Amino acid sequence: MVFVEPDWEIVAELKKASPAGDPWELIPLAAGPNSGECVVNKYNFHRLNSLKQGSMSEAEFPGLKKIGTHKCSMVQVSDLVSKLGIEESGENWLLLEAPGSEWDILDSLRQEQFLSRFSRVIFSAGREAIFEDSQSAEAILTMLSEAGYVQEGQQDDSDPAWPRFHVRLSRTSIECKTLRQESQRYRDEVKQLEELSIATQERLRELHDSLESLETEKQALLSGSEEKERQARELEEKLRELDVQREELHILLEQREKEVEETRNESRQQFNILNERNEKLLDNLSVAVKVQALREADLRELQERYKHINEANRRQVELLNKLRQRLGAASEYLKQLNLQENDAYREELTFNLVRALTGEDEST
Repeated sequence: MVFVEPDWEIVAELKKASPAGDPWELIPLAAGPNSGECVVNKYNFHRLNSLKQGSMSEAEFPGLKKIGTHKCSMVQVSDLVSKLGIEESGENWLLLEAPGSEWDILDSLRQEQFLSRFSRVIFSAGREAIFEDSQSAEAILTMLSEAGYVQEGQQDDSDPAWPRFHVRLSRTSIECKTLRQESQRYRDEVKQLEELSIATQERLRELHDSLESLETEKQALLSGSEEKERQARELEEKLRELDVQREELHILLEQREKEVEETRNESRQQFNILNERNEKLLDNLSVAVKVQALREADLRELQERYKHINEANRRQVELLNKLRQRLGAASEYLKQLNLQENDAYREELTFNLVRALTGEDEST
């Protein structure tokens, strides 16, 4: 398990919340389509922290406010996949929490031929594009569908404006799409050869009609004068030339018919192979359905562990807020203590300072 997280506060909380001995790795960087420096825009709802400027409305996210920014380094996601040694042969899951950058990351992986190395993708995205230069959840699902992914189960609408989706790579659909493309290519080649054969036969018929017409003219000229005999000899020569052309066309037609027959035979063999491969894919699909139950159990376990981590994160934030209030109150008492010379009042301030640090003061 590998976590890629640019927010140093969340990185620290993840390190504290992670059970000891878990086989996981934490990379304190931002992942994106390019490498370099970037700025993280932080909001009071940390799930919407983004590398892009938000355009959210108050109606969609009531109370949402931008609370600051911080700089961090970005690693190109395709380089990260290569360095981690993620291959297509493995059962690799991609859990994507990158508000506004979901399309950029997935499209970069698709263009670099790395997306198919992940058999499953789980991501959250807005129903509408709420960040600058971002895409809606529907557009992202369409792109994943074109890449061979199918939606697994029902989407999680616990947050209506920010649903979660689970898709899996269907290698069967990719294989069928490739087979259909190959089949269409063979059909197009056969059609072209058949059209060429028809054109050749039409030309042959035209030559045959010309030969018959010349034969008729020849018979009429043979009964005439020497001029007609000369013309007849010229016609004889033309007839011989036409005979040669006819023979050449006969040979060409035989070659075309042979090519058409060979292509038809090859197409039949390819169709047989494709049918066999399709039957095998259907058999493999039945096995995959049986394995699906085990994979979904693993997914539920992963979701439960993710829930525990989020709960630990929430408790850490509450403790940090309380500690911030205590330190603020203690700072005020300490300032008054440094300015006060009256010993009796200094004792009272000291007492209040201790109460503020221990959390007994009502203001904290």
